[in-house]
Amino acid sequence: MMTVSLEASPQRRLLPLPPGYELSWWIRREILFVAPSSASLEQEHQCRRQQSFPSRNRHLVLPLPTVILLARTSPVRPGRMFYLSLIEHNLRLPPHLLNRPLVDAIKDELERLYLDKVITNLGLCISVYDIRSLEGGFIYPGEGSSTYKVVFRLLIFRPFIGEVICAKLKASDATGLHLTLGFFSDIHVPVHLLPKESEMGEDGIWVWKHEFGDLAMDLDEEVNVRVTKINYPSIPVEQDANAQPFAPMQIIGEIYGDGLGLISWWAD
Repeated sequence: MMTVSLEASPQRRLLPLPPGYELSWWIRREILFVAPSSASLEQEHQCRRQQSFPSRNRHLVLPLPTVILLARTSPVRPGRMFYLSLIEHNLRLPPHLLNRPLVDAIKDELERLYLDKVITNLGLCISVYDIRSLEGGFIYPGEGSSTYKVVFRLLIFRPFIGEVICAKLKASDATGLHLTLGFFSDIHVPVHLLPKESEMGEDGIWVWKHEFGDLAMDLDEEVNVRVTKINYPSIPVEQDANAQPFAPMQIIGEIYGDGLGLISWWAD
């Protein structure tokens, strides 16, 4: 089983830490542990709240305080864009779920917290794959919720650098092409990664001025794009009303090369 180290950077983290929290690095940076540095247990329970940031088709939610352990990400198959990541979470189970089977209630609560969310340097959470262990069930004074330490695996979407993926062209503008996979729509091909001699027409469609004729990059066409970079932008403090929705994860790709670009270009 392949092990991929998590190269997170405190300066570029997507999950903001509350006051009194710090990052601790263990085991050659393969494990990222988010833990309270000085707040007492009573202060921790007083500051429980949620922060959410809208994006194009998802929210990034960090329940506070939360203990998240990211350890050893392994691909479902070697060389694939989907990974299984082992997570440890101190989960608060609301009282209204306590009458349900415990494993089902915990899985539903984990899916509510993680599904369709982005974790910096890990990727987009697709589903809860399985629950590996379950401990606890403590009810702290003044609370009706029970707290469990849950170790589980998440199915994560994160293509590797150099991977060629097939996406659909959804929009084009002066900055380049915008592609979608259906469940993920933040794929961008900037102008400098388009084929050389490409020009944008008056209708807003990019055209490759090939020596054998003009090749238009029409909308809704399938495109082979090679991943060159994955960005996890910092969360904006303020955002204009007319600004584009915040994208916590953005894939940068290129379509200049043999077999890349619109599939129709290479059909013959």
